[in-house]
Amino acid sequence: MKKSPARFSRLVPVLVCLAALTIALRDSPMRAQDGAFKQPDPFAPAGGSDTTPGEPVILPPGVHNTPVPATPAPVSTPAPASTPAASPSPAASPAVVTPAPTGNTVVNANQRVQASKRGVCENHLSTEDFIALAKGVSWYYNWASSTGDTPPGNAPMEFIPMAWGRGGDAGGVAGYLGGHHPRAVLAINEPNLRGQAFMTPDATAAMFKQVKQAADIYKIPVIGPNMALGSGANDSIKARDPITGQQTTYTWFGPFVQAFQFYAQKTKTQTGSMGVHSYNGIGDLTFAVNKMYELTGRPVWVTEFAFWNAKSGQDEIQYLTQAVEFLENSPEVAGYAWFKERVDKNPKLSLLKESGKLTPLGQEYVKLPSHNAHVFYRVPGLLDAGKYVAKENMTLRDTTDFDGDFDMVSHGAGWVAYNIQVDAPGAYVLRVRVSGAPGQMDIVGNGRVLGSVHCTQSQWHMVGTSVSLPSGAQTIRIHCDGQIIHSIEFAPKPDLAMK
Repeated sequence: MKKSPARFSRLVPVLVCLAALTIALRDSPMRAQDGAFKQPDPFAPAGGSDTTPGEPVILPPGVHNTPVPATPAPVSTPAPASTPAASPSPAASPAVVTPAPTGNTVVNANQRVQASKRGVCENHLSTEDFIALAKGVSWYYNWASSTGDTPPGNAPMEFIPMAWGRGGDAGGVAGYLGGHHPRAVLAINEPNLRGQAFMTPDATAAMFKQVKQAADIYKIPVIGPNMALGSGANDSIKARDPITGQQTTYTWFGPFVQAFQFYAQKTKTQTGSMGVHSYNGIGDLTFAVNKMYELTGRPVWVTEFAFWNAKSGQDEIQYLTQAVEFLENSPEVAGYAWFKERVDKNPKLSLLKESGKLTPLGQEYVKLPSHNAHVFYRVPGLLDAGKYVAKENMTLRDTTDFDGDFDMVSHGAGWVAYNIQVDAPGAYVLRVRVSGAPGQMDIVGNGRVLGSVHCTQSQWHMVGTSVSLPSGAQTIRIHCDGQIIHSIEFAPKPDLAMK
């Protein structure tokens, strides 16, 4: 059991430079009861009046639980003139579908699809927690090389091990990989930040090589190091930089990553995707991802993110929605994990309350769509507008209609695209539930306009048109100009009744 931290002072802005670029970075000191700043000691003995035996110790962003060894888990064709019949739905289709790792996945229009990128940082998840999260979250990690938290068979979530940055961690990962083959291994948690791995770039490269040697046996990629965005000089690692030749305080991750790459190349160790952490809002997150991608040329893993200083729970939900939309849509992101399942010191960040009960934030995290380009929705059926695969000049929001999850809002001329699977080719009625600016909305597929609908009022209403669809997997676009879409329904043409 670790010592619980005192009150937190969060994220003191620090100016740092990259060439001519000046950015505001974060600092993560703790404030003692006397008001003086002090740094957390993750190796401190047990103690502190606010620590309950068995309770996870929650540290501020950038200062996490030092991993405790866990008990290893057991091991274009024109459409025919004929009218299609409705495709029968499976009698007991699962509520949530896990997409296939390769190829396309076809699901019913009303099914929820697990997001393959989406993960969660955790100290403990119960069976009920896994069931609640698995409706949208596909992986988890705990800053350690093994876990005693395992999901039940009806809640498929993958554990990804981490070599946190202590002696023996590479061996721990090697032992875990002997009986498990996860999609990736995480390596070295925040080597640039005091209280975490806190390793120089050359030491980081040396440990990374050890972890990679263990993972290469099974052809599993290693993601690392996983970097704090930046911190104040007193909390940042110092070393002689091999590129500049100067003693350097690495107050942000860019120069550290370049030095790490230098030492890895020197030992002929191939590096790949790296991780980054963000806690300061959407601008902070997009900067971190874009800069890490620029440095590595490989898809980034955001292995911790949250908005620590959001003013309210609703602001946190708004941030989470913006962040997940960015992360899901960005080809520069391979995976991401929310910090974390429960945050007692900052409850608005928690995804869960008591066992198996999602907070409003957790509900949003689970239900947000994944926009997977390889998932196709079977028609006939009713498709929530948020299940798009691509968009231009449109944004997702929580619905203002009486049911459903999300709306798509156009900001001037734009479009939104949906993947559909047509089992029975022929004529369909396409109905769109819409509101907003009056005007024409064109339905485009196979490079041509299939039909048009007309928004006639600012309140929610249903509009429709007849379209001909060939069989097979295909993508349609709905072009908008100031309209808001709530849902799209495909019905066999004989069913002409408008809702």
